[in-house]
Amino acid sequence: MFFKKLLFYCFLATSLLSTQSKEVPEDHAIYISVIKVAHDKLAPTATIHMRVFADDLKSALRNKFGYEAISEKETFCTDYEGYINEYFEKKFLFNINQEDIVYHLINCQRTEDVYQLEFEMDCPDNWQKVIIEAPFFMELFPNQSNVIHLEDSGNKRFGRVTKGNEILKIRL
Repeated sequence: MFFKKLLFYCFLATSLLSTQSKEVPEDHAIYISVIKVAHDKLAPTATIHMRVFADDLKSALRNKFGYEAISEKETFCTDYEGYINEYFEKKFLFNINQEDIVYHLINCQRTEDVYQLEFEMDCPDNWQKVIIEAPFFMELFPNQSNVIHLEDSGNKRFGRVTKGNEILKIRL
């Protein structure tokens, strides 16, 4: 519970302290994303819920795909769904029981300064070893931390990846 409150207050503080610029993204107080991976016992699919700052996501997409202007319209999620999938496919790698896992975006929603992304993946029914490589946004923001909460059939594990320590290995 303490961990959830800490993350909530980090997002709240960052939302209050951050300002958006049309030309150059302003620094905000903290570079963090929160990822929750949820898998029910013996289910053939799992979901990945990711909360990322909107300006960080847009900056990463601009950097990766070379577009000077990425839409600020309400249709951002549908306009850039393919780019979001392609970016995270290279910057958020998931391996379960020595099998590389493919996932795809099923929901994208903006709330205040945060995009809530939801991905779905086909996966083995029984998880024993999970390896997550999550260097996303670190190519632009060296202080980026990606906090990962993994739930598999009631087993809960937490981890954090940072630049230079981008791989998380979990035994269940």
